[in-house]
This record gives sequence, structure tokens and C-alpha cells, in this order.
Amino acid sequence: MKWLLPVFAFCIMSDTAFGQAKRMSWKEAIEAFNGADDRDNNASRVLFDSLNATNDTASISNLARQLQLDGAGNNNYKKARGSLFKARMLYRKDYMAAKQASSAAVIQLLNEGMHAANETNDEYLIAYISQSYSELMIYYKKTELAVMYGMYSSELYEKNFGVREFPYYTLLADLMYNVREYRACIDYGLKWLGKNPATASGSWIEMSTLNTVALAYHRLGQYDSAMYYYNNALATEKVNKRRDWIGIISGNMGQVYYALRRYDTARYLLEKDYRISMEYHYFDNAANSLQWAARANAAMGNETEALRQVRESMVLIRQMPDSSYLQNIYFAAVEIFRLNGEYDSALYYAGLYEKQHEAIEKQINLSSVAISRVRMNEEKSLYNIRRLQLEKQSQKQQRNFIVLGIFLLCAISILIVNRQRLKLKHRQQSLQQENRLIENEMSAAKEQMTMFTQNIIEKASLIEKLEQQMKLSHSISEQQQTITTLSSLTILTEEDWEKFKTLFEKIYPMFFQKLKTAAPDITLAEQRMAALTRLHLTTRQMASMQGISPDSVHKTRQRLRLRLGISNETNMEEYFLAH
Repeated sequence: MKWLLPVFAFCIMSDTAFGQAKRMSWKEAIEAFNGADDRDNNASRVLFDSLNATNDTASISNLARQLQLDGAGNNNYKKARGSLFKARMLYRKDYMAAKQASSAAVIQLLNEGMHAANETNDEYLIAYISQSYSELMIYYKKTELAVMYGMYSSELYEKNFGVREFPYYTLLADLMYNVREYRACIDYGLKWLGKNPATASGSWIEMSTLNTVALAYHRLGQYDSAMYYYNNALATEKVNKRRDWIGIISGNMGQVYYALRRYDTARYLLEKDYRISMEYHYFDNAANSLQWAARANAAMGNETEALRQVRESMVLIRQMPDSSYLQNIYFAAVEIFRLNGEYDSALYYAGLYEKQHEAIEKQINLSSVAISRVRMNEEKSLYNIRRLQLEKQSQKQQRNFIVLGIFLLCAISILIVNRQRLKLKHRQQSLQQENRLIENEMSAAKEQMTMFTQNIIEKASLIEKLEQQMKLSHSISEQQQTITTLSSLTILTEEDWEKFKTLFEKIYPMFFQKLKTAAPDITLAEQRMAALTRLHLTTRQMASMQGISPDSVHKTRQRLRLRLGISNETNMEEYFLAH
């Protein structure tokens, strides 16, 4: 979403954006900052408000000296809050200069703060530091850290204090949308709307949250729910007077109507978004809505107007680049140039679309893996801290056992039992983590397989179009050019097959081994046919992927039936699914 960063910047600049800190004097705030009694962390909020309210460097330095941040000693409350205070000082310096120069130092300070907070075992403090960690990471574009610590904070708040205590749901919903966790996005968005029925009504943040929830339903293909929340978001504009958002939400609704094939209504709403976005110089949003309008015009038979609009969208996106919108424009260009008979241009933009699509999907997959890795590292760090705490307690107990004498043997026995339980528990946790890693790898492999197969199918579709073009062309030179293009598009080479086979075996382990057990003399072509059949591909798709004719596919399938002893009455897909 293009509107995420301003929301986060506003909330980071004002630590009490979702709840006013209790009044306390300056002296009370500094004293409470260092202790465990300030359960709600109100002293931190008061002091952070003071930090945000001044542009005087000397005043900020004086505040830091009064807090005595370098003399924390063994006070983990002061260490945790002090590290957060230093991180916010660096962030504020970067924010005022519109830079991100201090990202590594800020992350280091936040890690130190999390470590100290975990040492306290105070889950309210841990949740508060985690929430702040997530907020700051938005500014520094560290999505994985922002997501992980945002989720961690919400879990702690809900576990200990209930849904109403967590102030961060609407921002967390935006984060989950950006990493394509649409169900989680809806869950967080509805939690925020549900816990703020009085204060949220008509507010700008309500409009943004309603739009985010609608977008998530939209991406899930639940169009009725999407339109319900889009309409509710539009209704809040009467209070907010945000004409720019009328355009944004109208454009989103236009995309739904396009999906429903109501192209005339879609075009009207999308062109409305385009005009309003141009008024506000939202060139990226204008470009995206214009290419959607071009698709609607193409669907209605207005190929010339569609071509003009898609070309204009390419000009607009250069003024405010966005990778996802650029991908949409390339996709629209392929179809519109094809409809206008410009096949060379269609082929050119098909290549650009494939490259852009793969880059975006790769980044999303890497982000998902990175989120899991960050979560695992945090759990490992928490485990190590608690293990050290247990060791400290064990040392104290051993000193006391010397004094107690007669209870020494009993205490040692209890300690041994407890340590065995801990080892068992830790072993179970390690196994659970290993299982999660395996599941993540399996999920990633499935996604890669889907992308791999889809890319090949798209290439096959393009070859079919080129073949059709060749049939319609009476020019020998044009036919020769088309044949040259076809020959350059090698589909499923030996290298492709090895890559395909590696991904396939991650998803369906032992598949090929079982095949060879059932038919030791099975050929490579028959193995390929078995794998493609397991993926539920059509005969034409199998033929295109292997560079053979549909008739050859039928023959190979028949030989495979004979090899495995499958009767003609048995469905081969069901056979492989069962085996």
C-alpha cells in the first residue's frame, strides 16, 4: 500500500498517538523511568513526548544526561528503556534529515533493549519494547523485523491484557497486507475496528483501516466483503473531507468491477481515480488506475483508446516508480499490444513482465523466510536468557543447600528432575522448530514449483500465439522471423528438467523412487510424464512443456499405463494421488 509509511511516521513521532500518557511531573517521570513500578511505561511515554516536542539539540542532550543512560548497572528496566530512548534519538535525527543513516545503530540499540527487557521477565515491558521496535523498523524499511516484532507485541498484549490494550492493530494490518498475509491483515484490521467503535467513527485512520480490510478481501477474491468495506470507507469521507481518498477507494472498487466483468462501471471508477490522483500528483496511483482503465477499454473493444492509456501510464510511472504498479502496466501492455496487432511489442513487454514478476515474487518469498528466521532467532535468544536465569537460580539454591544440610539430598533430587524436564522440554521445542523449518521449506518449494510451472505455461501460451501468427502470415520473411523466435524459446531443456525435478521431489518425496520400484525399466520420458500428470496439467500444457505434440503425449501416457499396469478405466491422476 502506498499510504503505509505516512501513517507509521505519524505514530512513531507521537508515542501516545493511540493513548494519552498519565500526567506526571518531570521528576516523577525520571524516577519511574528507572524502576519496575511503572507497569504501563507511562514515564517513557511522557519523556518520549518531550523528545518529539523539541528541536533543540541541547535540550535533548540535557534530557539524556538527566536520565543517566550510561549508568544503568544491573537495572534491566533502565537498560531496556534507555536503549529505546537512544534508538529514538537516532531515529529522530534521521527523520528530521530525511535519511536512514543510523539503521544499523538503531537495530543494535533495540536488540540491547529487547535483551534487557527479556531479563526482567516483565511481559508488559517486553511487549512495549517490541511494539516500538516494529514501529521504528517501518521507517528503516526492515519489513521482516517490523512484522515479527509487531506480531510478538500483539501476542503478549492479548495474552496478558486483552485485545483492547494493544494500540497497534491498524498498522500491523497494513504490514500483513504488504507481505500478502491477507487473513492476518483482516484479523488485525477488524480487531482495531472492533475495539474502537466510538473513537474511530468517521476518523481518517478508520477510513484507512476499512480500505486495508477491503483490499485484503479483494485479493482473496471475496468481492462482496470487499465492496462492503470499500463502501464503508467511502462513507467516512463525509467527515474527513479527503477528496484524494475518494479517488483511491473508487479505483479499488473499479478493480472489483473489472474482475466481475462489469467493464463500463469499472472504467468510470478507474478514470475517476486517475483524474483525482493527477490533481494531487499521485502519479504512481494515477498510472496504475489508468492501466486498469485501459484493460476495461480493451475488454469493451476500444483497442485504440486502451493503447493510448497504457502508453500514458508508462510515462506516469516514471515520475513516481513503483515495482508492483509497473508489473501491472507490463501485463496490460502485453494484451493491449496483441489486440492492436503489434506482436513484437507484445512479446517485448511479456519479457519485461516476466522479469518484473519474478523479482517481486522472489522478494516476497525471501521476506517470508526472513520473518520466520527472525522469529526463530528471537525465540532462541529468549531461551538462552531464561536458561541463564535458571542457572543463576540454581547457583543460589546450591549455596542455600549447604546451609540447610539435611535438605541437601532432597533438593538435589528435585533439581535433577527439574533439569530433566527442562531438557525434555527444550528437546521438544527444538523438534518443533525443526518441523517449522521443514514446513517453511516445503511451502517455499511449492511456491517455487507453482511459479516455475506457471512461467512455462505462459511461455507455451506465447509460442501458441506465435504459431497462430505464422499460420496467418503469407510472407516468407515473416514466417522465417516467427520460426526464429519459436526456436529461441526452448521449453524444458535438460537443465529445466533437473530444476523441475529438484523442486518436485521436495514437494513429493520418494515419488520417483516409488516409480522405479514399480517399474525398474521406466524411461526418462515416462518419468516426466508421470510427474506432469501428478501436477494435473492438461495434454496441451504437457506437450508445450516438453516440446512435443499432443499425440506424442497420448502415446507416452499409454506406454506409461502399460509399464505400471494401469488399466484404461483407471484415472492416472487418481492413481498417482493414491500412490
